[in-house]
Amino acid sequence: MKSLVVIKSNKYCLELHMDADASFDKILEALHNKFLDSARFFGNAKMALAFYGRILGDEEEQQVLQLITDLTQIEIICVLNYSGENEPYWKSLLEHSTSIPQKQDAQIYRGSLGRHQTLESTLSVIVLGDVELGAKVIADGNVIIVGTLRGAVHAGASGDLSAYVVALTMQPKQLKIGEIEAKRQIIYQEGLSIQGPKIAVVDGHRIYVDPLIE
Repeated sequence: MKSLVVIKSNKYCLELHMDADASFDKILEALHNKFLDSARFFGNAKMALAFYGRILGDEEEQQVLQLITDLTQIEIICVLNYSGENEPYWKSLLEHSTSIPQKQDAQIYRGSLGRHQTLESTLSVIVLGDVELGAKVIADGNVIIVGTLRGAVHAGASGDLSAYVVALTMQPKQLKIGEIEAKRQIIYQEGLSIQGPKIAVVDGHRIYVDPLIE
């Protein structure tokens, strides 16, 4: 008999493979039973979540997330379009988003920041989306963008030069770490020359962009 739901996982992502023809109520029931049986296996892991086999509406997606929250100790960091081809990229982004020390905490913003939107925080910030041109993120800690950076970011805003900025695509209008501001053209050129996720850090008296994956 064909399984309505198959759960696969690795260190970084929880994959839910769902029957495309079954009703959503049946899928939810199958998920409930699967997670009841496997909750101990996952422990209190922090993972991304990916859906396969069918497209879920926003309300259905929220029901699945609530079920996972109720039945397990898994903390879902983000819902993403996950595949074997982009696994190294998501792996690096997720490692950075989950490696922030617990005492620092982090503010998670789900969605993209559009023009004229500003996000400010005394913590580190994780944006699960893009920072579009005209948007701005200001954080006392690190800034991790699981998407494209085209707007402005100021990490280490309280003066922390050890802070960093991570983005899948790094093409900022303005980039600042501590009191050091990057030269836009240099950052843009460095970003274009690197494939995959990038990290911006302070070295000496300027900001450099390096590949997140060595």
